[in-house]
Amino acid sequence: MNIQEHVWAELEAIARQYEPAPHTEDEMWEVLQWAWSEISMEFIANLYASLPRRINALIKAKGWNTKY
Repeated sequence: MNIQEHVWAELEAIARQYEPAPHTEDEMWEVLQWAWSEISMEFIANLYASLPRRINALIKAKGWNTKY
């Protein structure tokens, strides 16, 4: 249900593409800032657009597990 989890996963996936891998805290910070800037607004918009479906699934499941 939590769309933020998808954002964190996307951030990690993008950051792992960075070459060379960071070796210091400062380098990691730079990589994360770069990765954050690479997350597309379309990705974020699609997550927000999925909220009604997610909420409806939760209502239908009466609060139990959903595919989300």
